[in-house]
Amino acid sequence: MGKSDWSDETKFSSKGGEGIYLNDGNLRMKINADVVIGQEDFVSGDVNQGWSPDESTLNSPYGINLKNEKLIVADIYNHRVLIYNETPTKNNASADVVIGQLDFTSNEANQGGSASANTLNLPIHAFSDGTRLFVADGNNNRVLIYNEIPTENNATADVVIGQLDFTSTDVNQGNANPAANTLNYPFAVFSDGEKLFIAERNSYRLLIYNSIPTENNASADVVIGQPDFISADINQGGDPAANTAYHFSGVFYDGKNLFINDMGNNRVLVYNEIPTENNAPADIVIGQEDFNTSVIYTEEDISARTLYGAHLLSICKERIFLPLTSSRRLLILNATPTENNSPTDEVIGQPDFISSDAYATSKYTFGRPDWVSTEEEVLAVTDEANNRVLLFNKQQETSTLTSSTRRRRNLGRNRQRRLFCWERNISNIQSNSNL
Repeated sequence: MGKSDWSDETKFSSKGGEGIYLNDGNLRMKINADVVIGQEDFVSGDVNQGWSPDESTLNSPYGINLKNEKLIVADIYNHRVLIYNETPTKNNASADVVIGQLDFTSNEANQGGSASANTLNLPIHAFSDGTRLFVADGNNNRVLIYNEIPTENNATADVVIGQLDFTSTDVNQGNANPAANTLNYPFAVFSDGEKLFIAERNSYRLLIYNSIPTENNASADVVIGQPDFISADINQGGDPAANTAYHFSGVFYDGKNLFINDMGNNRVLVYNEIPTENNAPADIVIGQEDFNTSVIYTEEDISARTLYGAHLLSICKERIFLPLTSSRRLLILNATPTENNSPTDEVIGQPDFISSDAYATSKYTFGRPDWVSTEEEVLAVTDEANNRVLLFNKQQETSTLTSSTRRRRNLGRNRQRRLFCWERNISNIQSNSNL
């Protein structure tokens, strides 16, 4: 179904009611976020709520992580990471701990001075393996490791990756070329508790550490996207291929497959196992017809297969969640693809797979969905443009939107649906093809 199939009541407008539209080909319904973080309500979007920073405000939130009921948010332009000891259940919740600043009301890069073990300068992503905290400290060209998740403000990191020490910040440690122990704007970090993965945006590569470093300036064991550790060319100086990169912006390992967001090539690379040698080719590509194309799709070309502006993905119980900043939507695949260019199964944030419209700030729209994280009970999405994080709970009451009385009658019987990474058994539902 295209845009013309939607009546006025199903559009994101002041007349359209409330709800992010989830469309899986069988059912369309409105889904509201349950909780907003960083704003007092769902219609506000000001930087730091129009004031100075405090424990409840945000300024361009980016990488987030849900782990063991904690919520961890990289608050980029406040140069800090916020930790909520429990996943918030009410709007405008206050964080419990701040990293990178002395207190919640400070927000200078490197605390107004030089880099150290307790400062940050544009932290892009924060991730926890359940024990440690990892922070991709973008403008300091390093990744910080805290051996335990901090419980007090202004905590100091235990290990630094990408620099000789905590006071150094040079790109590639001041060298013309990268090396196995250097970084140039690390963008995302992931760990399964054993290995460490760092997506490095400006050297167009992914670094793999076979064990989590315990000393500063550790060298990676494997590089993906480049032929060796000293190369840093976009697509290795040629056209895209199964072994090249153009702005790696996210990484996730589900215990079997390794997923890498290749934002510059508008695709996600899937490796059926963690590579053990440099320059390994991917097995599957999502978002492109093959490994040799990197089409940037216009609004007229957007579909269930296209990716534009894909940042960090998340996986929960085999379901893959892909936030797309440029088309203001979140795509979902119900299983890991086995073929190139597989279509996604569901879309959130737009009424169909071919829409990418911008709408007023609300509980059912995305201004710029950059990052996503999932845990058993919650889906979290950063909406950077609106300086907020949206949280969706496990099960919601939903009202089905239809274009005919018959469809209302057939679909409206069951008003509960399990969402996101949980079981989604629906009774009394007919597919679009049968209507």
